[in-house]
Amino acid sequence: MRAKDENDENKLYDEMAAEHYKLLEEREKQKNRKALEKIMNDKRSRDLQLQDERRRRKLEEKTNMRSELDNIQRLQAEMEAERNMQLEKRRQEREYLQKMLEENAKNKERAKANQEKERLDDLRAQEEYTRMLDKQEADRVNEMKSREARAQDFMNKMADNVLQKIENR
Repeated sequence: MRAKDENDENKLYDEMAAEHYKLLEEREKQKNRKALEKIMNDKRSRDLQLQDERRRRKLEEKTNMRSELDNIQRLQAEMEAERNMQLEKRRQEREYLQKMLEENAKNKERAKANQEKERLDDLRAQEEYTRMLDKQEADRVNEMKSREARAQDFMNKMADNVLQKIENR
């Protein structure tokens, strides 16, 4: 019974999936038809725009022919101004480059001075560390001598006590 219910349920699911697939397929076809219609409408619209554009260009060309001499003179003046602007730009770039090179040289000098200062600081620190180690070593030697002296004093006292006990007997 349960297997039959599961079979029925699977069959129902498969039928629903098939219907859903058909529905999706139909929607896709409608979507494709609408897209094709839109493309065709866009093409017609573009064709009309191109025709209008051609007419406009012809009219514009006629107008441009009349003003071409004025434009040539204007362009020549603009080209001269552009050349002058380029020359000024190059001059400014050379000036900027020169300043940058000078600044780089100053930075190198500063870096070199900083390196020398760091080297000297490191040297001083090493000397200070060496002095500290020498002092620690001297303190250690003095401490050892002091301990030896105390031990020797103790041994001398003990020897004196032994000798005094021997003499007292």
